[in-house]
Amino acid sequence: MHVGGNSKEEMANMLNPRVARCYPIWMDFYSCMVETDKPSKCIDLREDYFECLHHRKEISRVNRIGKEIEKQEGGSPSSGNEDGHVS
Repeated sequence: MHVGGNSKEEMANMLNPRVARCYPIWMDFYSCMVETDKPSKCIDLREDYFECLHHRKEISRVNRIGKEIEKQEGGSPSSGNEDGHVS
């Protein structure tokens, strides 16, 4: 799993608008795939890359937190329209 230690190279890439935000993670995954004889060793890096691209885990977690907050508040949003969204 890619842990955010943010090396100097990663920080430079984040500050450089010409480098895509997921490029450093892609390079980690790509390097792993090139150097290994067992692609299964790179599963965590692949997962990190796809999370960087699509944020599926982050979105899922935010949705779970929202549902739990709603549940703890009695099941109805305290403000917002009938959909529960705040304008």
